[in-house]
Amino acid sequence: MRSLWKTVLWITIGGGVGIPLLFLGAWQVVMATLQGTETMIPAMAWLESFRVMFWPSSMFFVVRAPGDNSGELQYLVVLILINVGVYALVGLAAALALRNRAAQFVLAGILLAAMYGLNAYWSQHLASFLIAAILLVVVLFAFFWRFGASPREATS
Repeated sequence: MRSLWKTVLWITIGGGVGIPLLFLGAWQVVMATLQGTETMIPAMAWLESFRVMFWPSSMFFVVRAPGDNSGELQYLVVLILINVGVYALVGLAAALALRNRAAQFVLAGILLAAMYGLNAYWSQHLASFLIAAILLVVVLFAFFWRFGASPREATS
């Protein structure tokens, strides 16, 4: 039971806080390095597409009026906390699926469908979905391979 909560905690921290920090940093790098170039808009579109798939609550950034900087930090904290909640649920589902191969495939399918839905709704950028889907499958495979049941345990 303790390892279950430890797994949930690490996924919650890594996905809920780590992913937003990664995208906030990447956004700053894109803005600083590509400002005024013709590649800035396509790079921002790719980044935005990935951001929404891995940080779903970030789509609410558009709710704010342009130039409205009041309460910006509080708004960002709320969006990160929403993401923490999302990744806590994903972490709990992943921890519960550790010992059951069928549950692992179901979880992967649900996450891929959710990512596809977010991508179709937000950007319809199929290439970014395919890259994100491959990344998700690799991460899930590595996670379940490392922490899940061995093939012998999964079949018995």
